[in-house]
Order: sequence, then C-alpha cells, then structure tokens
Amino acid sequence: MRRGVLNSKSLTVIGVASVWLGLIFMIWGIVCAFKLSICGAVLALVGATLYIITMRGVRLLGEKTYSGLPRKNIEWYPTIDYKLCTGCGICADFCHEHVYEKQGDKVVVARPYDCLVSCESCRPRCPVGAIKFPSRQELKQMLRALREKYGYGQVDQVKTQ
Repeated sequence: MRRGVLNSKSLTVIGVASVWLGLIFMIWGIVCAFKLSICGAVLALVGATLYIITMRGVRLLGEKTYSGLPRKNIEWYPTIDYKLCTGCGICADFCHEHVYEKQGDKVVVARPYDCLVSCESCRPRCPVGAIKFPSRQELKQMLRALREKYGYGQVDQVKTQ
C-alpha cells in the first residue's frame, strides 16, 4: 500500500475528526471565548463537507463521471479469474480506490465503478496473474460509442442569419 497518498478513506477520517474537533471548539468557545466558537463552526463545516464529498454510497454531489461521461456506463473494471486466484489479498491491500474486498478466503470486486478508468496498476501486483481488464481497444470503442450517444466533444453548429 502506498503511503502519503490522500484517498477517499483518509479524507473521510479527516472529515469526521474535523467535525468532532469543530464541535468541541464550538462548545468550548461558547463557554470561554467567542473566537473559538467561530473557529469551531468553520472547522466543523469543513469536516462535514469533506465527509459528504467522500462518503461511499451516497452521491449528494451527483453521479461519478469520466470526461463528462457517466461512469456507470463505462465497463472498465477488473475481473478475477478464480481458477488462478489464491485469495492472497495483495490487490485489496494495494488498491487505493477500495475496488476489492476480502470476503472469507477470497477477494471480490466489490465496487467495480470506483475503479479509475484505464488504471491497471493492480494487475502486475497479482503474483498469479488472476486480474484481467478489458483491452485498450475495447475501452476506446466503448468511449467512442458513449461519446456518440451523449454528444461529448461535438460542437453545435450555430448559423447566424
């Protein structure tokens, strides 16, 4: 696992800690000094915002996209060949997007659409080569079809009269 990288899990922890610290400052500020109350309110607001932005399963800020295309329509995510997989969990430990999850003695792709489009950095870490992704050609075709469907990148021609 890489160190020093802020991911959604660490931002969630920071957000929750900021909310609690902010609330403590607000209460302490009401009792002791007004300035601490204002600092506490700001800190709690920042913490709550971080928590909401990074909270899994709740998309208050809209759905995930990739280059303006809905991420749920892009079928780019890993698949595991269970004939090869030993359940070692290296992929689950490595993935900073938390796509994988250990379930008993095996690893599953629990959150496929959290996988970054075109990222395959977990594949070479699998000691038995059990992780597969669509080919780059398949990805290109998928993105082209979605761009045609959603009109991404097409400029409307406006005629002036």
